[in-house]
Amino acid sequence: MIEKLEIYTDGSYRPSDDFGAYGFIAISGDRKISQVWTKEKTTNNVMEIMAVYAALLFIKDHEIDQEFDVIHIFCDSSYVVNSTTLW
Repeated sequence: MIEKLEIYTDGSYRPSDDFGAYGFIAISGDRKISQVWTKEKTTNNVMEIMAVYAALLFIKDHEIDQEFDVIHIFCDSSYVVNSTTLW
């Protein structure tokens, strides 16, 4: 059986108080892990990038790539997706 991990990332920024947040949710079967961070004086694009970066660090630091056959990372930011696939 193929072991699959799905990681959903997101970042956001609220300009009214110059506050941002980013994080991810990792899901495999009924196992779920979520992590969230906050940051002041940032931008939305930075938060989107940091969300994917945090997911990649999670994979590296916990040697997740050795545990799963397939890892999918989902991101709703066209800026991040295009910067890693097109530019």
